[in-house]
Amino acid sequence: MQYPGYSDYPEVKESIGFTQRGCRMRCRFCVVPEREGKARATHTIHQIWRGPPHPRKVHLLDNDFFGQPESAWRARIGELREGSFRVCFGQGINVRSITDEQAEALASVEYRDTKFQQRRLYTAWDNPRDEQRFFIGVNTLEMAGIPPTHLMAYMLVGFDPMESWDGILSRFNKMVDRGIKPYPMVFDAGRRDLKAFQRWVVTGLYRACAWEEYRSSQQSSVVHLSNSRWKKEVSADGKPLEISAHG
Repeated sequence: MQYPGYSDYPEVKESIGFTQRGCRMRCRFCVVPEREGKARATHTIHQIWRGPPHPRKVHLLDNDFFGQPESAWRARIGELREGSFRVCFGQGINVRSITDEQAEALASVEYRDTKFQQRRLYTAWDNPRDEQRFFIGVNTLEMAGIPPTHLMAYMLVGFDPMESWDGILSRFNKMVDRGIKPYPMVFDAGRRDLKAFQRWVVTGLYRACAWEEYRSSQQSSVVHLSNSRWKKEVSADGKPLEISAHG
């Protein structure tokens, strides 16, 4: 099998690829079903792994690993386990529809974060209305031996125009209370408040200060910066000449 692209990234040691393409879901904010179609199996683990001397580390880009036929995902899990591979499911596992068998399968492999260091599974809680299904999935994983502290959950913010800060913080706090590591995904990059929220979460500052405190400090910084960028130019006798910007 050919492995195009690796020569441009010599620092990448793991093997990267897809065991499946497409997705079962039809999320309004996502283009995967439109671009890739229905979920289907594509490659085996051994087709993705580059072989010796490359490490047995596989970074899967699957958008819906368990969306492929059961016989296919069971075979991939078997290949990962029997080959002693470390695997990163970087695009996330859909916990809203996770079954006991799928949770046990995940618990049986060496799942890792994107750096292949920490024990990490990625998932998502994008729609507040999915709260019950999301936490049922979290419980299912925990019963299989995967603690919530191993989970990082992407949380979409800024997509729903009716979304409130109370709702955002409620979703965030419920995950933190379970030991899950949230990762806000800002839909509208023009929303500076949401970008600030993302920084507050991703940097771990939420452990040191409350959101309102951090938000106020960010707003104060913006006002200070805005004021400091402008000053009056004056002549030798002190009379104003013009107003100019200084970056």
